[in-house]
Amino acid sequence: MYRKNDVFSAVTVTEIGKKNFTYQEKAILLAREWIEGGSKAQASIAKDALRELENLVKVEGRERLISAKSQMGREEMGE
Repeated sequence: MYRKNDVFSAVTVTEIGKKNFTYQEKAILLAREWIEGGSKAQASIAKDALRELENLVKVEGRERLISAKSQMGREEMGE
């Protein structure tokens, strides 16, 4: 069972990682730390966060990074 604090932490890390590429890199490193050294629940949540963090792109005119899987992200990637 997931602990409320673990879920909150993963959501927070993901949101911070969307701020810009510098924060994204730091958030990815933190998620990988949780995967390697955390509890099973924490590792599972961190894997989900990592999956989202690794698929972010910068779109012109947007301050934050967005998912490459979104419509705007796909358009930015030329798909």
